Order: sequence, then structure tokens, then C-alpha cells
Amino acid sequence: MAAYRWDEVMNTGSHNHRLKVDVSRLKLGMYVAALDRPWLDTPVLFQGYPLNTQQEILQLQQICQFVWVDTKRSLDLPAPETLALAQPSTPQASTGQVAFYEEIKTAEPTWQTAREISLRILQDVTLGQELDVAAVKGVIKDCVDSILRTPSAMLWLARLKDSDFYTAEHSLRVAILSIALGRELGLQPQQLEELGICGMLHDVGKLKVPAAILNKPDSLTEAEMQVMRSHADEGRKLLLGYTQIEPSAIEVAYSH
Repeated sequence: MAAYRWDEVMNTGSHNHRLKVDVSRLKLGMYVAALDRPWLDTPVLFQGYPLNTQQEILQLQQICQFVWVDTKRSLDLPAPETLALAQPSTPQASTGQVAFYEEIKTAEPTWQTAREISLRILQDVTLGQELDVAAVKGVIKDCVDSILRTPSAMLWLARLKDSDFYTAEHSLRVAILSIALGRELGLQPQQLEELGICGMLHDVGKLKVPAAILNKPDSLTEAEMQVMRSHADEGRKLLLGYTQIEPSAIEVAYSH
């Protein structure tokens, strides 16, 4: 079977540059425009992106059978007759699966520890105790290390939700998604750690909002909404008391 089926190019509307490609034939520089399944059913972070690393190719080989490539947005696209002679590279797909599942084993304890620390942070601040800044920085560093190795594993775990720990997990998920986005933008590890701390602490001011308002199932009154909106200012005030907190985290808590 040819790698590129020119009869399967979409010829209507904005899709006239899309081509169906077997994942075994993916190459760096190709722009992935669509998958063979819904984006939200996968750990892929972006809905449309260029393949810049072998890890991104391995991830797609692990979760898809084929994708649609935007030929107009791809770089150095080989001639179809050349690709048609190529043989599928099945070992790469196997390597990708191993990398993902091995990283899940490493990422899951990191996720559980991060979730526990997030919950402890909320409890400490609620009780008027000191914010454990060292614990926050430690767990964020672990999250950064995991995402730099295999981002799909930690992103997959971040999709698992427990309604009993919503507030804690929400802050942690914001941190993980922020780190993953920063990685795609090419930020350095130290910058990713700072970004993760911003995400982890962005909603800390909500702990100063009365539980009756914070957890109210019905629509908030205008007066209650004003109290809810005050959490940004409360977060800024709380974090200003810690010299170990980066100014960026204080700014994010205040302006998000």
C-alpha cells in the first residue's frame, strides 16, 4: 500500500491540501492537521501542529493508525512515489509504546504526590499555616522532569478527575498544562519550573473565599460574585508574604 494515497486527498473547502498518511510513514517537518480519532480522546496537547521531534512521531504511532497531513504547511515533503517505496518502520511504534508505558509507571507516583501536596497546601492555608514553598517547588520540578521525558504520560494522568479533590487537582492540572505548553514553546527547564509554580498557585486566593460561596451549586448573586472575584487580590496578598515566591507567581495570582 502506498504511503500517500493521492485519491484520498480532501478536495473541498479548506481541506484541499490534506493528505491521509499511515503513521509508519510520518517524518519530521510534516504538519499534522487531523487524527483518525477525536483529539480529546488522545493525550495530544494541540489540535494541529508540526512534527518537530521523533518523540512526537512515536506518540502518534502509538495512538493512531493514520493521520491527515497538511501538505501546504509541511516542510520538505518528499515526493509521493518515493514514499510509496518505503517500508513501514514498526520497531519505532513499538519503542513509542514502551516509552509511554514506562513513563506512566514513573509519572503516576509523581502525579499522586503532586496531588497530595496540592491538597495539603490548601489545607495549610485554610488553617492559617505557612505555605510550604519548598514542597511546591519540589513537586513542580518532578512534573517538569516527567514532561520533558514523555509529555503524553503526565498529560494523560492530568485528565483523570476526582470531584472530591477538584480545587487541588484543578491547580495541579493548570500547572501541568502550562509546563507542557511552555515545553512546546521551547522554554528552558528553569522557566518551565517557574511557569509550573505560577499554575500551581494561581488560585490560592480562593481559600479566602467562604466555602458557602465557593461551593454554591446555584448561580451566585452579584454580591457573592464580588466576593468570588476578590480571590485574585487575596492570592496576591497571601503570596506577597513569601520572599521565596517568584514575582511572576504573584502577578499571575493577581491578574489571571
